[in-house]
Order: sequence, then C-alpha cells, then structure tokens
Amino acid sequence: MKKMLIVTLIVSAVFVSACGTKKLSYTAGTYEATVRGHNADITVSVTFDNSAIKDIVVTDAHETKRVGEVALNEMPGKIIAAQGLGVDAVAGATITSAAIKAAVAACAKQAGADPEALYKIAPAAEKAKDETYEYDVVVVGGGIAGMMAAAKAHEQGANVALIEKEGLLGGSSVNTSGVWQGNPDNSDDAKELWIKAWLNSQNEVTAVGFPKEEMIRATADISYDSISFLKNIGLNYTVRHQIGLDKTALNTAGGSKASGSIASTTYVIPDVQDTKRGWKICEVLNDYLVKENIAVFLNTPGTKLLMNGDGSVAGVVSETKRGMKTFKAKAVILCTGGYHQNEAMMKKYMPISAGNYSASAIGNTGDAITMGEAVGAQVYDNQVVFGGYFVFNPRDVYRGGYAYSDTIPNTLYVSKYGDRRFKEDGHAYSATAMYNIYGEPTFVWDIIDSDAIASIAIRTDMYTIGADEILANKNGLYEVYKTDTLAELAEKIGVIPTLFLKTVEHYNDLCDRGVDSDWGKSPQLLEKIDKGPFYAIKGYSCDRSTVGGIVTNVNSEVVSQNGAVIPGLYAAGDASNRAFYGGAYLGASGLTVASTRGYMSGRNAAQYALRK
Repeated sequence: MKKMLIVTLIVSAVFVSACGTKKLSYTAGTYEATVRGHNADITVSVTFDNSAIKDIVVTDAHETKRVGEVALNEMPGKIIAAQGLGVDAVAGATITSAAIKAAVAACAKQAGADPEALYKIAPAAEKAKDETYEYDVVVVGGGIAGMMAAAKAHEQGANVALIEKEGLLGGSSVNTSGVWQGNPDNSDDAKELWIKAWLNSQNEVTAVGFPKEEMIRATADISYDSISFLKNIGLNYTVRHQIGLDKTALNTAGGSKASGSIASTTYVIPDVQDTKRGWKICEVLNDYLVKENIAVFLNTPGTKLLMNGDGSVAGVVSETKRGMKTFKAKAVILCTGGYHQNEAMMKKYMPISAGNYSASAIGNTGDAITMGEAVGAQVYDNQVVFGGYFVFNPRDVYRGGYAYSDTIPNTLYVSKYGDRRFKEDGHAYSATAMYNIYGEPTFVWDIIDSDAIASIAIRTDMYTIGADEILANKNGLYEVYKTDTLAELAEKIGVIPTLFLKTVEHYNDLCDRGVDSDWGKSPQLLEKIDKGPFYAIKGYSCDRSTVGGIVTNVNSEVVSQNGAVIPGLYAAGDASNRAFYGGAYLGASGLTVASTRGYMSGRNAAQYALRK
C-alpha cells in the first residue's frame, strides 16, 4: 500500500489522553483483525505492551486513493497518540476511519482489554482560539478547481491560502475517470471544432437557453494554457485526437455516448486510466502546493463572506471547533462544489432527484450558494442533476465516474412497479433518468435467470466480486433475492405481480423475435428470462453532480442579483457550472470545466488582488 503525501495542516491538534481516564492493561503481543472498510476488507495489525498501544499497521486495504487512504495513513497515529479510540474520524473518510477503529478494538479484545473502555479514551479537547490571517487571495474548497485556482494564483505572484472543510483535498475529482476534453495544439481550427461540437451536443437536448456560447468559448480559449500549466508542474498525459464533426455520434436522449464521442480532443492520463480515477491530477496539484509552501487549512469550512463598504470582497470567515478563523483577503474564489449532499437544497432546486444517492464528495453542501446569496450573488434559477450508473452496493456510489455499471445488459431491468422503461445496454445517464421516480432514490431490479447469473460481477479498480459472493451477501451490502418462480420473485421484491409477469413475458417474446421494438436493445444481448431459479439484485443510481450554483461571467467573476460584478469574488467548478450544459452531461467535460475555470479564476483573482 503506497503511502500518500498529505498537505500539512496549518492548525495542529494536540493528542493527550483525557484527564482522569483509567489506563488499560493488555497481554503484550501483536494481534490482527479484519473488518469491512468502505470498498473492501481492511486488515490491521496492532502491537501492545502491558500498558499501551505501541504500533498499528494496516497490512491490507483497498480504499479509495486520496480519500480512504488518507484515513489509513492518519488514523493509526491519532489512535496511538491518544492511546484510545475516542478520536475524531478523518472528515470525508468516516467509514474507513470507523473501520480502522473497529479493527483496533478487535485486537484490543484479543489482548484482554475492554474495547468499550478504549472507545471512551479521547484526546483532550483543543482549546478554541480565534485567529486572523491576511492573504491576497483565499480559495474556499480543495477539489481540482480549488487546487488549480490556488496554484495559478500563487504562480501569478499572489500570497494565497486554500481552506477546505474536510480533512483531505480532492473533493469529487478524486473519483472521476481522469479524462477531459481540450484544445490539443492551441490552433484556431481545433478550438472552433471543439466549441461547435460542445454546443451541438447540448442544443439538441434542451431549449432553455443553456449552454452559453460565450462561456464555452472562454473555456476553449484557455484550455491549452491550463493543460500546459498542469504539464509544467508534473502531470504526464497523452493526447487522443478526434477528427471531424459527426452529429450522429451525439446521443440526444440524455448525454454523449462516451468521452470521445464528439469530434474534439480528449486528454487521457495513463496513470489515471489504470484505475479509472482522477486522483493522479489531485496528487500532482497537491505536490505543487506542498513544494511551493502554499498555506492549506484543512477542517476549515467557509462560513461567511466579508465585504467592504464599497461592495467588494474583504475576506471569508470560518467557524470551526478550534475557534473563529478570519481570513482577510482582496479576492476570494469559491470552489466548494455542488449541493447534492444538502437535502434541503436538493428539495429546493432539484426535488425530482432529492432522494438519489450521489457520487459527489460528502462536503458538497452548496456552500457557494449559501455564502454567495448572503452577499447578493445571483443563483441560477434553472438547475439540473447529472445521473450516473447503477451499482449494486450503495456504498460504491463513488464509482459514479466509471464507464460501466454493475448491472448486466443481457438481463432485464424493471422499475419498482415491475415495468421496463429503457434498453439495458443504453447510456447510463439516460437509463437512470427513465427509471427516476419523483423524490425517491432511483433504482432498478436487475432480473436474472440461471443461465445469466454467472456473468454478474462487480468490477472495481482493485478487485472483482463474482456472483457467488454477491449472492452469499455475507456483509449485507446487497439487496438480492433468489426464488424458484417468477411469481415468487415478484412477491419478494414488491413489484406489481401482474405487471411484472406481463413485462417478462413481453420481453421474452422480443428475445424470440430478435428485435427490441420497444427500446432498440442490441439483438445479441436479447436473452430470455425463462430458466429458474430466478434472481433479482437491486441496482442503485448514483447521480454524478448538480449543475447550477451561482452565476459567473466569462472571467469567472460572480454576478450579483442586479447583474453587476461583485468585485473580488470569483467561483469555479461545480459551484458555478450551469452555463456549460443544457440538460446532458458531455463525456469528459467535468474535469474540463473544473480545471480551466479554476485556472482562470486563480489567474484573474491574483491579477485583481495585486492591482489593489
């Protein structure tokens, strides 16, 4: 397991065992325990002497890079320093943190100690202290947009700080595919082709006035510069060229067919493609922040913007358990992501998707909207959500950036009622949209017979889970049923029996004819559901991101409710992404918007601040 470089916390925590806590005794030795983590089992080895925890080693784990791995690196030290399990989890990696504590507790029990008593031993609470800092530019949010903004503003000569509400950097970008669209050679021809393709992919889907051509053009203008910046700080990539604009390659039913489906250029990062993750880009940016000694404050949320009397930004306040932290600044950049993790905001802006699981980072609670509205920022009144892929394990929603689903296209999908609403080999964004039920978590029942069950598997970057393990369901992670008859299966999964049986009968008839006249599924995938025993596995949709946020102009400046610019206030990434999309996600565009707008906002904010 590779140890990651983590940005040093500016505010340190002091670990001292709570006063008056009775010390535990152990049978000296080294013990091992295995518990379930976020992605897979985690094995931990703990060494005790007669009165203390001496060493904790994670010997096997497959947690998400730059998310769960942060907890794997940090939690052992926190537990040893406190000599107890009453330590805080790493914010943003709570499941992995809890798993490590559970494994240590299991080892302590083997060593003759009381695990419950160990959980009561906590570090002494850090004394709250109000502090004030002063910078040229403060970036709020540490995903790719935020890290790009901080890095570029620093390169421009500004004194920069980045504050992040979670205990780790990366945000939703960590779990992306690592592919994005761009202008490969800075040529006008390539740029115009890319702009045309982007606009065509969206305008065929929606007529609500999005995307905005001037915003796409501004992004295309700096695409080459932003990727060159990443290359200069250590990112290796290859370029895959697409030639010619073929409108038939665009999926007008709900998104582009694939990241390379439009005629433009896609930057492919080999280091990322091996694991289908965007973590490598985050790692390169993280390393640059460390190398350049850029101030990074973790566990430090943006709470409130400070304003000058003339209506310009004066800084940002962070309310933390460590006290009030005031960051005075000439410019502030909001890169706090979307709002999928804010239930109230989802119900306000996107009630149809309010019940869905989300692949976005846990810290995406709409902070840019909250802070921006308080100072008069304009919020997009037409917002959408990008659907994702179906996964059997709702814990695996972070794989929403992957180019596949757990569900298998040679089977049959039905809704909670028992009807079929889309082709099983259709684009996942379209499929999840068709199965959406207002305000409820979107899901399908994947109906499988005995012939097809062997092909079911969950494929991840680290491992493959086969049908036997899914059906055994030892960890209770899946909702799976097996019956001898279809009628019994209908009863088990709670669909309308008559509708379900009619759906299967009709589907089998389509298979016999070899033509899906309902939805156009590929003939080679039309396989009958007719041999028992029969199985149903619940596949959950994981939405990728919200699309909206606060309004910005072509320069990434935040626009007020009266249409004027709020001086010194900028936004990038999912905090302000509505202008780039109609109603469809354009493959490989998420990182494009985040990286280029982060780059632009960092450059422009620094130039503004240095002029003041």
